[in-house]
Amino acid sequence: MTASETAHFERLVHRYHRSLMAYAFGLGLGAAHAEDLVQDALVIAFSRWQTFDREGSFGAWVRGIIRNKYREWARAQHRHQLAAEEIQNLDAEHVTWDRIGDPDAPFHALRVCLERLPGHLRAVVDLFYMKQLSGAETAQRLDQSEANTRKRLQRARDRLAKCIGVTLTSEEA
Repeated sequence: MTASETAHFERLVHRYHRSLMAYAFGLGLGAAHAEDLVQDALVIAFSRWQTFDREGSFGAWVRGIIRNKYREWARAQHRHQLAAEEIQNLDAEHVTWDRIGDPDAPFHALRVCLERLPGHLRAVVDLFYMKQLSGAETAQRLDQSEANTRKRLQRARDRLAKCIGVTLTSEEA
């Protein structure tokens, strides 16, 4: 890889890193696992840089690597995986976010939408994503089953996705 190609790759990583982390979080991973998965995917992307279609979307390409690494990780760890439909919805949301000129807009919308979540959903999001507790620890803190915790996390993600979509659409208008 030439120096200019390396510099171009670094610019793309800088541009997409936050959204790649958001994607990994959207898969239900805590911060440490999300960061590891994104870093692994970026190492793979760097090693396969020559195969990347420069006319394509860097974000979509790396998300595909993340998605495959996530599935491998979940199978190896015997962890619950998001359903294929949920992953497709997550992919579609991120494709939309890639089209927005301001890479920080989805994160501003996320902050606004987190504040709008009902208390019981905000609590599960806070414990799992912000405080980085496991699903079992989150369930224990909230005195509920792990299945209920996963369901609340899914409901929170669904509401956040819808709210973010509406917020971004209204900001573009």
